Amino acid sequence: MNKEQIIKVINNESLPDSCHNADYLETQNSWVIRSDHYAFKIRKPQQATGAELTDVESRKEICNKELALNKLLGGRFYEDVIPIQKIIGKNTDDTNHIEVVDYALQMKRLDDTRKLSERLKTGNINESLIKDIARMLLRFHHKTKIIKDTFNITRFQNEFEEIKRCTEFVEELLGNQYEKMIYDSIVISKAFLANYRNLIHERTISGFVRDGHGDLSSDKIYLYNKPIIVDRVVIDDEQRKTDVLYDVARLGVDLDYYGLYFYDELLLSVYLNWSDKRRSNTDRQIYTYYKLYRTNLLITQLIDATTFHLVKSEEKNNLISYFNLYFSYMQELRLTPGMQP
Repeated sequence: MNKEQIIKVINNESLPDSCHNADYLETQNSWVIRSDHYAFKIRKPQQATGAELTDVESRKEICNKELALNKLLGGRFYEDVIPIQKIIGKNTDDTNHIEVVDYALQMKRLDDTRKLSERLKTGNINESLIKDIARMLLRFHHKTKIIKDTFNITRFQNEFEEIKRCTEFVEELLGNQYEKMIYDSIVISKAFLANYRNLIHERTISGFVRDGHGDLSSDKIYLYNKPIIVDRVVIDDEQRKTDVLYDVARLGVDLDYYGLYFYDELLLSVYLNWSDKRRSNTDRQIYTYYKLYRTNLLITQLIDATTFHLVKSEEKNNLISYFNLYFSYMQELRLTPGMQP
């Protein structure tokens, strides 16, 4: 489908709900039609990861996969996979001849003002909320599949070093001190992985690598009587199969970004304290490294999404804020045992 067809679906009221206040959103991977009570996600034929969903059946398959994957966290928010139909003519008995042109994942329509990300902007959170989220994440991780693949340190470091392709952009926009920060972070990452390689690998053996969420940012969490977590990664299965601390670290970065360091520490402490798995004193160091890694990816994504001559002041300030956070994680890792200060 394309934008014009999406608008036709809304105007023709081709969905199982009233569309008096309907609109649609476009993301990198989907169109989301929002009717009065529901949201209908329709996958684009070309995904941002490069995956191609060019035929209707492949998009139906992804919808079914997303429905199944998100039941653990989204509960009753995810409802069904429905066909998007089009009248293409008349049958011999004068009935309408209908063709299925696409499929949509039907979800309850959530209130965007209830996103955790909106609360973080104002600092309007409390200990009880963070504890509830931490326990919810732990229960989720306990129910997910254990992944026994060996930790691939070379691939992990290579992905970290992807940020090097942003150095010219960063130097021109922000100055050479930020370019230097990138190269320093690569050295720190190599040193950390060399020193903690066995411990990270041991976590894999001990069952701490799970088929998790994959992109647990604060805008994926909606605050109702019980938090609802949505949008578990669907296309790239490997993105979900990570250390549970790497999963939690994505949310930790958002808390730190808004200066809510106490709540980040609380999130980790509650998560670890409720875990019935063996813990080590290095959990926090590994968690900090994963936050550095997550921020590395966020900086790269922000730069990839813009052009030097079109950078808005808000985007520039956002990038500087992430670099400041990046530097704070680097400083913390420099002080961990076995690392050079």
